[in-house]
Amino acid sequence: MKIPRWIKVTTKWILFLLIALVLLYVLGCTWFSWSTKREWAQVKKELEARGEKLSLVDFVPAPIPDEENFYATPLFQEVITLPDGSKEFPRFKNLD
Repeated sequence: MKIPRWIKVTTKWILFLLIALVLLYVLGCTWFSWSTKREWAQVKKELEARGEKLSLVDFVPAPIPDEENFYATPLFQEVITLPDGSKEFPRFKNLD
């Protein structure tokens, strides 16, 4: 059985349009990614020039001195001591 010519032509056009749409989508995503990275770099530069904080580490408050810290009393020291004997949680050790 021979496939009619119009089916072959239609299939070629549909395939061509599908490839063109995928190509346009990829090009659009690439352009959007490039432009947003470029704009973020510009905004970041402007914010840093104004002295704005952009790192999460900058928002961590300084440690409270023991004489002002209510939880530094001996009662709470026993409660918050970790099983390994340390008083500092591991996830907060590497914030510097």
